[in-house]
Amino acid sequence: MPNDATPSRRPGVPLGRPLGIPVFLAPSWLVAGVLVTYTVAPVFSQPRTPGVVHYALAALAAVLFAASVLAHELGHSLVSLWLGIPIRRITLYLFGGLAELDHDPRTAATEYLVAIAGPLVSVFLAGCAALVAGLTAAGTAPQRLAAYLALTNAVVAVLNLLPGLPLDGGVVVRAAVWGVTGNRETGTRAAVRGGQGIALAAGAYGAVRIGAGDQYGLFALLIAVFVWTNATALGRRSAVLERLGSLDVGALVRPALLVEASLPLAEGLRRAFAAGRRLVVVDAHGDPAAVISGPALAAVPERRRPWVTVADVSRALEPGLVLEPGIDGPRLLELMRATPATEYLVRAPNGTLAGVLAAHDVARALEGMPSLAEAAPA
Repeated sequence: MPNDATPSRRPGVPLGRPLGIPVFLAPSWLVAGVLVTYTVAPVFSQPRTPGVVHYALAALAAVLFAASVLAHELGHSLVSLWLGIPIRRITLYLFGGLAELDHDPRTAATEYLVAIAGPLVSVFLAGCAALVAGLTAAGTAPQRLAAYLALTNAVVAVLNLLPGLPLDGGVVVRAAVWGVTGNRETGTRAAVRGGQGIALAAGAYGAVRIGAGDQYGLFALLIAVFVWTNATALGRRSAVLERLGSLDVGALVRPALLVEASLPLAEGLRRAFAAGRRLVVVDAHGDPAAVISGPALAAVPERRRPWVTVADVSRALEPGLVLEPGIDGPRLLELMRATPATEYLVRAPNGTLAGVLAAHDVARALEGMPSLAEAAPA
C-alpha cells in the first residue's frame, strides 16, 4: 500500500535496492513468518515424510509470500515513479508492506492510479501461480506451493481492495471522494471510517473463529488491530493537516517582555508571569538578541534560578528563529522543522517586535487544544 506518512528512521533490515528503491524487512515480519510457517506446515504433510520437511516447505512458502508482497509494493512504486513521485523506501512488515512516497499525490487521479497498481499486481501473480498449479502434478510440493501462492495473492488483492484506510481500497475511496468534493481530507475521513468498520468486523470474525477452535481466527484479530490502529492514526493526521491549513499564527503570538542578559532568571520568570508575557533578551543597544531555550531552562533546578541569569538559558537569535509577519500554517511548520526550537521571535509588518511564538502553543493548536494561558516559560 502507498503511504500517508514517512518515518525518518531506518525501519528494519536492508534487503536490497530493486529499481533503486531501498527495501527493508521490519522485525514484525518475523512474527508473520513464524505464524505462516506454523499454520501452513500441515498443507505440505505427507505420510512417512519427516516433519522437518513440512516446516521447510512452509518456511519457503512464507518467504515466497513476502516476495509477493514486495512485488505488490513495487507495483505501487513503478506507477508512482512513472507519475513523477519518488519513492523513499519499501518496508515489509507483519502481513503487509509499505511503499513510502516522497510526497502525497497532487491529484485524485494520481492517487487512484498509484493505489490500484498494487492489487492489480497481486491479481496477476495469483493468476500466474494458479496456472503453474494447474500444470503441475497434483499433490507434489511444487503444486502445493503454487496453489498456496495463488490463494494468498488472491486474498491479498481482495483484502487490499476493501474500502477503508490503510488498505489500498481505502485510498481508492479517498481518491473518489476527493475527486467529487475537491477536498482530499474529506475523502480521508470517509476512508478512515471505512477502515474502522472493517477492523471491527475482522475483530468480531476472529473472535468467533477462535471461540470455535479455528486457529486462523488469530490472523483476523491481528488484521483488525493493524487496520484499526493505522486508520485511527491516519484520521488524526488528517485532522492535524486541516487545522494546519487554517492555523492563525498571529493569534498564537504572545507579547514579549524585554530584559537584560544579566537579569537573574528567577526575577525574569517572576516578571514574565506577572505581566503575562514571554521573555526576550536584549543586547546593550536594547535590540532583541535571544529567546529562552526550553531545554536549557528545564535543566536549571528552581533553587538555582536566583543565581543564574536569563542569558544562561537563552538561545541567540539566528535567521531560523525570527519569523516574518503573515506566515501561514504550512510555511510555519516547514520553518520549525528546519530550525527546531521552543520559542521563536515574531516581527510585526513594520519590522518591530510583535511577540514570541511558543512551539508548544503551535502543537496544542494542531491537536485542537486551546493555547496555554500562563505566559511564563516552563
